[in-house]
Amino acid sequence: MKFDVVIVGSGLGSLQCAYILSREGYKVCVLEKNNQFGGCLQTFKRDGSLFDTGMHYIGSMDDGQILNKYFKYFNLSQNLKLMRLDENGYDIIRFNNNEEYRFANGYEKFFEKMIQKFPAEKEAVNNYILKLKEIGNSVDLFNLRDIQGTPVYFIYYNQSFDGFINTITNNRKLKNVLTSISPLYAGRKDMTPLYIPMIIHASFIQSAYRFIDGGSQISDILTKQINGFGGVLFKRCEVTGFKIENNRIISVEVNNSQQIEGKHFIAGIHPKNLLSLIDPKYFKPAYVKRILSLEETTGMFSLYLSLHDNSFKYVNSNLYCYDTDDFWEKYDYTDETWPKGFMVHFSPLSQSSGYTNSV
Repeated sequence: MKFDVVIVGSGLGSLQCAYILSREGYKVCVLEKNNQFGGCLQTFKRDGSLFDTGMHYIGSMDDGQILNKYFKYFNLSQNLKLMRLDENGYDIIRFNNNEEYRFANGYEKFFEKMIQKFPAEKEAVNNYILKLKEIGNSVDLFNLRDIQGTPVYFIYYNQSFDGFINTITNNRKLKNVLTSISPLYAGRKDMTPLYIPMIIHASFIQSAYRFIDGGSQISDILTKQINGFGGVLFKRCEVTGFKIENNRIISVEVNNSQQIEGKHFIAGIHPKNLLSLIDPKYFKPAYVKRILSLEETTGMFSLYLSLHDNSFKYVNSNLYCYDTDDFWEKYDYTDETWPKGFMVHFSPLSQSSGYTNSV
């Protein structure tokens, strides 16, 4: 079998790439080692309950907002089942005193909710919002327009998020609230650049949605459309090597046996995994050294709760709960102090209005 493009891995980025190329007439092949396409879009069932593995909620999906535009391009919008999260508190933050802090949709409403809890911090909250807008407006992919000159957000790769927060307020509780969603981006006090959390928060403040019946809807729709454009996708096809001639990849080895030929190859897998499949001599030594020396991001322990039908009311917000006075210490724990924090997600179901059977 020979293709114009062979894509290794079937995460969201790989499926989008396959969709674009196959729609443009290229003969595309996607290879997935697991039994389900989609990477973090995958779902699974236990005792009748459906669980997401990674795509718990998305932002900027109202009409005219950026993710809505992308979803329309990929012909996803009209087929997805979505539920808009509580606009007065799509995220609810709780610290050890059980007091709640709500993240609301819309900059004005977000400001109002924060000032209700921090009346003396109007200037700090306003400066936080101004920076959200500045960084959000500086990103070309977030605005679908050309940005003239050097994009402003490049500057914020070298500025830490924690450092910025310290410049706008000395209020420890407000600092904790503003950094509370860092599990979404594996935030670290000494490592997270200002750009990452701000662009994520800017997206959710515009609007926040959950998938009804799981995020695997996206991969299901994309794979069907890729097939419709003539592309092919293979499950249980683990790439175990690459065949290289004259410094060019000519085929991939699948499951230690079959060869799949291609003109071009795209890897949608972890760079370290890719380096383990190709002789390092084909890469610059500095690149190999850099990739192999990168520290992995913080992992998460997930607990899935399957509930009896119609026994637990659906909660239309995400809960972030912390048992610490300094949010950044949540990763520093012992067996006795674990966990210092957790996030709770409730799955909306199409067949059980008002209730959920998975947490």
